[in-house]
Amino acid sequence: MVKAIQDSLQDYKHESGEAPKTLLMVNHGLVALGQTAQQALNITLLADKWARNILGKYAFGRPSNLSAEQVDRFADRLDQKL
Repeated sequence: MVKAIQDSLQDYKHESGEAPKTLLMVNHGLVALGQTAQQALNITLLADKWARNILGKYAFGRPSNLSAEQVDRFADRLDQKL
């Protein structure tokens, strides 16, 4: 199993040019991959924010996709960069 995880991480890095920040493992949960404890905490907090957002959307129906313009505006927000 460890070899499969290692291979997957290397494949992701090769395809995207950067290392992943999270792993979501069945029966294990979220693994935050930061270079410091603060980075790992920030990644975890963002994943928690995402999960709460998805739960809220399902409470009112289902999630809908953002437009390209909305994605660009969201991606440029300072709180998302941090």
